Amino acid sequence: MVFSDISGFTALSERLAKKGRVGSEEVAAALNLVFSKMLDVAIGRGGDLLKFGGDALLLLFTGEDHGVRGATAAFEMK
Repeated sequence: MVFSDISGFTALSERLAKKGRVGSEEVAAALNLVFSKMLDVAIGRGGDLLKFGGDALLLLFTGEDHGVRGATAAFEMK
């Protein structure tokens, strides 16, 4: 399993929240962009998304070399 949390997201979302609706849309757009790229990496390494949680992902890697593939995906998502 890989648990990935976006560093600095709370500070970013608090700063953008001061902009009101526009800030909320910017937060959503940022999350969509980052999660999309992270999921492309994880799926490319044979991972499955188990759960979204705020600014975090929980991913599952199973099968042959699951540990290596999970660690590699975590490194590449960094």
